[in-house]
Amino acid sequence: MSTSFGADVRDEIDNVVEHFNGNHADTVQLIAQELMPQAACTEAQIARVTPEQIVLETRDASGVSSLTALELPGKARDLATLQQGLMALLAQARSAAAADTPLTSLEAEIAHTQTLATYHTEVVATEMVAPGIRQLTVRGGLEAFQSPGWDAFVLVITPPDGMTELPDDFTMASYRSWQEEPKPGGAYYTIRQARENELDLWFVLHGDEGAVSRWATAAEPGARVVLWGPRVAFNPPPGTRRYLLIGDETAQPAIAAIIDGLEEGCEVRALLETQRETTAAPVPARAPGANRWCYRGDAAPGTSDVLLTAVQNEEIDPDGLYVFGAAATKRIAEIRRFLKQERGVPNSQMHLTGYWRAPR
Repeated sequence: MSTSFGADVRDEIDNVVEHFNGNHADTVQLIAQELMPQAACTEAQIARVTPEQIVLETRDASGVSSLTALELPGKARDLATLQQGLMALLAQARSAAAADTPLTSLEAEIAHTQTLATYHTEVVATEMVAPGIRQLTVRGGLEAFQSPGWDAFVLVITPPDGMTELPDDFTMASYRSWQEEPKPGGAYYTIRQARENELDLWFVLHGDEGAVSRWATAAEPGARVVLWGPRVAFNPPPGTRRYLLIGDETAQPAIAAIIDGLEEGCEVRALLETQRETTAAPVPARAPGANRWCYRGDAAPGTSDVLLTAVQNEEIDPDGLYVFGAAATKRIAEIRRFLKQERGVPNSQMHLTGYWRAPR
């Protein structure tokens, strides 16, 4: 879908496009309706992007489709500047829209982030729940924290190299405006379990690859850390009766928490990637055989197609189905396209996210 971008960011950009089309189709439609010169459309999606423009494929009420290019406000050089360009187009569309036009899903999500708080807390316990997955339990400073359940996640903000903890007055605004080097680390992690004034967080360890991974690998009781959130992505539509949960190690705390929270009697199927049987994380199963483990063996994380193959081998009926999952960017994009194009699962019944990008 992306052209003229470097190979190092192409997968990430394609995932952003897939994410907009799959999870924020109403946002794409607002941009199309307000900024395109032709008549109103009933459906719109991003067909491709270049550093200079995005190309929208739209469909009118009679079912006729067409392609229209919209110039980006500034040339996109990488993922960050492309996202800035898309947000600028959204702002233009909002300015052109009627005053009573409701917020799109993305606009509502952005508005919600303005209400989130920053929490200073402390590691009180550690546990290796599986090879390569370390649980850190944090306690204190969370009296006002309210977990929404499901796949609730927080931004974990760690001290920059050379500091043992962040200042007591450090906030999300501090994180965004920090200019000096080194900068604080920041990455999103799912809450595996929440209790009063206490949270369990699972970290997939990558050694020295990433500031938060380095911190999580070495953190011991007494280590201070800052959390911002929580947010949640799991959002099945009314009438959902069956669930298909898909993910590699990075998604398994979210999948485990979702399974814990689902009502009794619903059908829950999970497809879970790990290296081998001995590395499987403790993900609960609603019924014998409900969890299918997919072993990639010696293949590097993010390079195997075992999850896609498992999805292809599933009997998938979109009626009453909701699909949730996450994995490496390229892998989850392949799964999303297969479910939509080959199994007819509509965007409204899927939330599939690229949690991370595998090195090329």
